[in-house]
Amino acid sequence: MYQQFLIYCQKQLQFVADWLQRRTSNAKKATLVLVLLLFCLITSSLCLIVVVHSIRVPGKTLIITPIQVPRRILFPAPALPDPPSQNAIQRRIAGIHRYLDSLRQSPTGKARYDSLVWLRPHLLDSLDQVQHYFFQP
Repeated sequence: MYQQFLIYCQKQLQFVADWLQRRTSNAKKATLVLVLLLFCLITSSLCLIVVVHSIRVPGKTLIITPIQVPRRILFPAPALPDPPSQNAIQRRIAGIHRYLDSLRQSPTGKARYDSLVWLRPHLLDSLDQVQHYFFQP
């Protein structure tokens, strides 16, 4: 979701940049420099006015008070999820074995099964060990 938002913002910025490029493509360089100087002059004069006003009128300063959490508020600890039961673990492992068996037996799944075994060579051994340690009779 965050990646989609970044892509959207980048597209919008590209659109604005293209629009500005088209608007200023016919303008002369001297005109663009004059507009830039005018913009800098206006913004710097506004900043100067704010600084001079803050120096002349010292009583009207902005006071920022820090935010404090009252001591009596207790935040509850997050609830931990219940651990899965033995039956749930056994059903998951059996489901993984069924899935791997179906991959191995189907012609289209054979390639996926082979690549899975090649990328994770000890996966089947680990499943057998988990089954042996947790569910031995």
